Amino acid sequence: MNFIQQLIENQPRENIKYIYPGDNDYGYAKMIAALANDKGGRLILGLMDDGNRIIDKGYSLQKPNKEKIKSYISGFENFEISEVAFQQNHFVVITVEKEPNGITFEDKYYMFANQYNNQLSEVRPVKLFISYNHLVSELADILETNLHYHFSFKVEINRDTQLGYRDSI
Repeated sequence: MNFIQQLIENQPRENIKYIYPGDNDYGYAKMIAALANDKGGRLILGLMDDGNRIIDKGYSLQKPNKEKIKSYISGFENFEISEVAFQQNHFVVITVEKEPNGITFEDKYYMFANQYNNQLSEVRPVKLFISYNHLVSELADILETNLHYHFSFKVEINRDTQLGYRDSI
């Protein structure tokens, strides 16, 4: 069974964004950054999601330019652009790998607001201050390392070791 036919019949939405009408390289770059900042995924150009079903529209615009897109997202290149044909129509599939440390678009981090539409939202890091007894500073180190590992750009951590005398926490 053809990949596009599978999408139309099974209608998956998690980490797949359907793009119709088309956008431009600037817009695709922002969406690629959003996917990379989450779990990775795919942009399917030429299929429309009306909220109830996936509709075959075809893609008639110019294929996205990978080099131009990379210039908008700090050189991130862990994405592939391919063309797929299905029943007289052509589609573009952009497959994006997850980037654990995050990808910026115009110096901001973005993610999709939810899995049901293509609305993007800026990610603003949660600010945390770790307060601890210095006799167990190793535990604070482990906590900080794990928070960075799991939340990377989504969390901004401060500790007393980073503060000067009379600085506000």
